[in-house]
Amino acid sequence: MALELTGKTITDPLYGNINLTKLESKLVSARAFQRLHNVRQLGLGHLVFPSAGYSRFAHSVGACHNADRILTAIEANHDTKRFTDVERQSFRIAALFHDLGHYPFSHTTEHAVKRFFREGIYRVPNQGQGTLDIDLGPAAAPSYLDHEDTGQLIFLEDPEIDNIFRTSGSISKDEVTSPF
Repeated sequence: MALELTGKTITDPLYGNINLTKLESKLVSARAFQRLHNVRQLGLGHLVFPSAGYSRFAHSVGACHNADRILTAIEANHDTKRFTDVERQSFRIAALFHDLGHYPFSHTTEHAVKRFFREGIYRVPNQGQGTLDIDLGPAAAPSYLDHEDTGQLIFLEDPEIDNIFRTSGSISKDEVTSPF
């Protein structure tokens, strides 16, 4: 039985029409995923190259499409390997959500935040005299979440995403996060 791609159809300039399942359609409509429309795939590149306005949303939908193409190619080139609908859906959702935790301007901001936390330098108000730099040192710096950790937290703890999985009845988050 083939996975039913009867949800949304997204027209992509590179791949043409990309069909999503009903579950994927609901997931891409979640607020946590919709924010990826405003996260630039190429960081600040659009400021130099105006046509480089590619978003993490578009990238993620393309990754979902390519994940399915990879599974199809594996099946076509292997005599006995066949993926179940649950495995195929899980792999597609994992690809779809792989960039969920990206910061604004993508890696550009992530590196700045990482440096801020790594160096332990903080600006605090200085009694109406502007700001005061306080160096607490790396030992006092709070832990830093990269986009992978942030995405995992959003995927696992976002109540809207939880509700979509709970009401879909097709697969669970555990099936998406566990290797097959």
